Amino acid sequence: MNGIHDGYITFFLLLLSFILLTTGWNRELAEELTWKQAAFFAAGWFVTQPAVSVLAGGAFILRGSVLWTLGASVFVCMRGVRGRHPGYIFFCSVLLGMFWVWVEALYNSDPLLEIFDSRLDVPLLCGSLATLLVQQAGQQFVVITLASAVKSILSASILTGAVVEAGSWNWWDGYFLALASARLTSIVFRYFAALAALLFNNREGDV
Repeated sequence: MNGIHDGYITFFLLLLSFILLTTGWNRELAEELTWKQAAFFAAGWFVTQPAVSVLAGGAFILRGSVLWTLGASVFVCMRGVRGRHPGYIFFCSVLLGMFWVWVEALYNSDPLLEIFDSRLDVPLLCGSLATLLVQQAGQQFVVITLASAVKSILSASILTGAVVEAGSWNWWDGYFLALASARLTSIVFRYFAALAALLFNNREGDV
């Protein structure tokens, strides 16, 4: 990534998230998630990252950390994704995964579209799109996790002769960038909505 080694973005965002969770920014970052729950997830993620499964004759590589994260997203779904039907969440995940593959192909075919780097631009764009589909942190976690899995499966099916590794450090960089983009976009939308409501109420009071 233009001088940035794979995995640096992942570790930076994980460290930043842990700092925010332990300093009282739970609501803005992940709403009901506590730092203890985040630490448990991170511990399981680190332990399962080295585990590797080679599938489809070597064309698809799956790391244990992806399965761990998928399991966490299923657990969140089973607990109930507040305000959304699971069928809608699944539909949004498939839609976002397909969009992710299409945008990656578009960026690869036309470098002029790049703003920073295609491996940065595409996750940031997909994370922002996830905010238009779902707004709550739990919903976004489930949608982006499932969409990442859909994207990897579709890429392995489409790219003949290429090896797709779900769970590589580059893969996680894109995943956490998309998640961070979704949360940041949600926060910006929330504060703009609050500001607009405040201005509207003030104008009503002046009438």
